[in-house]
Amino acid sequence: MAAQTVVIPETAVEDAQKFHTWLHGNPGSECAQANLFASRPRAHMQLVAMSYNQQFGHTLESELRGCPAFNGCMAALCKAHGEFLADTIHEAVHGRGANEAFIDVLTQISSEELAELKEAWTRKYNSTLEGVVAGETTGDFQKTLLELLKGTRMPPGTVDESKIEAQAQRLFAAGEGRLGTDEDAFIDILTHSSAAHVQAVSKFYYKTYNHHSIQTAVKKETSGDFQRCLLALCVPRDFYTAERIHHAIQSSTPPKEADDALFIRLFCMNDHKTLGQAVVLYMGVNAERVENALTRVYPMGSVSVLLMKLVTRT
Repeated sequence: MAAQTVVIPETAVEDAQKFHTWLHGNPGSECAQANLFASRPRAHMQLVAMSYNQQFGHTLESELRGCPAFNGCMAALCKAHGEFLADTIHEAVHGRGANEAFIDVLTQISSEELAELKEAWTRKYNSTLEGVVAGETTGDFQKTLLELLKGTRMPPGTVDESKIEAQAQRLFAAGEGRLGTDEDAFIDILTHSSAAHVQAVSKFYYKTYNHHSIQTAVKKETSGDFQRCLLALCVPRDFYTAERIHHAIQSSTPPKEADDALFIRLFCMNDHKTLGQAVVLYMGVNAERVENALTRVYPMGSVSVLLMKLVTRT
């Protein structure tokens, strides 16, 4: 079957021309580039990148002249969501922070996003994501990730009232109610539940068993990346994102080197609604605005402008 011809709309052609002018005639135009990138849907920016290559014989990504964080974020916005997630994990596996990337991505994305990620991974890297996870991880952490890759979690926000009491009892019996820990019980329940459902189970658990939450039980009974993975499954995506933004800022404030990959991952894998809720949560806990903290991390300004534009885009 012949490949389907992609019709590039005139608006994408014009945007590609704007970028060419900025990149070759106005090297100080990063804020203008950020404004345009963040104001366009991801699908449109993919067409802009395609048009740029057709018109000028170079990829838009190869022509970007900003700092690594700015270029990386701009390049991410030119990719389909599944492709971006696949590239994010691939770069971490072949660089540093693979386990951190596995947790950030696999514990937070929906079943639909997971399907896009797995399709993009297989298409681009001619392997399965399950095989990569199996080769990079071990033990209970590996079992948790492989279970998540089955894509059988409840949809976000879903709560099954009929399971709450029995699951709370099972988790208590698997951890605090016995000598030793039945890790499989924690894996089974948390990898198949939405964060909202886990919180409902945790509320019942707290009232019934020693005034402890499930998070407290996880901290007492597990450790390392396995613990961090389970804890990530216990909280909503906006709350998790706020915590990770705080970590990224704390670990990147000068004189420390900025963790560009983490900032790009957090701001480009989440939609504006999740990011908007996350920055409100961040401000409530830290008593400062995210944009002020980002300016400390990236004093030149263009990166913080672009990241915050992703928060306010519609």
